[in-house]
Formats: sequence, C-alpha cells, structure tokens
Amino acid sequence: MAGKQVKSDDDKFQTNK
Repeated sequence: MAGKQVKSDDDKFQTNK
C-alpha cells in the first residue's frame, strides 16, 4: 500500500501462501 515495492512483496507472499 505504501508503494509498488510493497505491492510486489504482497504479490509474492500471496503466491507463496
């Protein structure tokens, strides 16, 4: 939410989950 970098991490975490 803070920026695109956070979205990328969130995407990676969601894919891992």
